[in-house]
Amino acid sequence: MRKASAGSRRGEFCKKIFFAWSSCRFVAHGRQNRNHSRSMSILNLEHISKNLGGRVILDEASVGIEAGEKVGIIGVNGTGKSTLLSIIAGTMEPDEGEVIRQKCLRISYLLQNPVFDAKKTLLENVTSMVYGKADHWDTKGEVRSHLLKFGIPDPNADPSCLSGGQKKRAALVAAMLT
Repeated sequence: MRKASAGSRRGEFCKKIFFAWSSCRFVAHGRQNRNHSRSMSILNLEHISKNLGGRVILDEASVGIEAGEKVGIIGVNGTGKSTLLSIIAGTMEPDEGEVIRQKCLRISYLLQNPVFDAKKTLLENVTSMVYGKADHWDTKGEVRSHLLKFGIPDPNADPSCLSGGQKKRAALVAAMLT
């Protein structure tokens, strides 16, 4: 297992965020991807910096993830874990640095607090959140099936009537189908 710090100083290990990863076979959505070698880098963050509200969240963070690696990001509240994941997922841009993703790489990102459009049913919301719909034969059918498997009996429910846990499970369905 390798360890890397998000801090820019070599002697300072992991004051903010701790990355830990170990090798395993590369699995993409449940299927082994034979087109990738074990040593191929699928994602690189190079000298990423991000300030939010005048506060330095990430300072010159650099990390690479190779095909077949599982990554854990650990840190206390407010240290930049969600910001880092948002940058990796492409929902937030770094102030400085570069994010290099392998071509055709898909990243699913489950928000801490999923947001749903109140004008749409749960089924419509989750279906619209699925990236790569062309890869699915019947996206709405798959979403409906997964919602039922995740304990949400009415896919046509009003999202505002769901509990926090049900909203999280619904968002997880979209992430899993992406």
